[in-house]
Amino acid sequence: MGISAYFPDDYIPDANQRLYFYKRLASLEKPTDGRPASVGNGVHIAFAAGTRAQVDEFYRVALANGGTDAGAPGLRPEYDANYYGAFVRDPDGNKIEAVTFSAD
Repeated sequence: MGISAYFPDDYIPDANQRLYFYKRLASLEKPTDGRPASVGNGVHIAFAAGTRAQVDEFYRVALANGGTDAGAPGLRPEYDANYYGAFVRDPDGNKIEAVTFSAD
């Protein structure tokens, strides 16, 4: 699908909430629900997509193959005016995202 691992270079997280590793391709986060970190709770993998259509396709294919919805494709202007992403959980509960900053 043309999706690659991605984390924005200009993203500056709260130092108390996230630890980045592997050249910022993934993050280990303090779970927002207050529970201890575990599989699917505190891990977030994001893939960069070239277009919004690729984000839509990522979401469709993930749901068709056992993933569950964690945020339908759409704009998320609270992150960036062109931030278009979709979130799913794999069968183990891990949160996976496809995102693009493309306006098309």
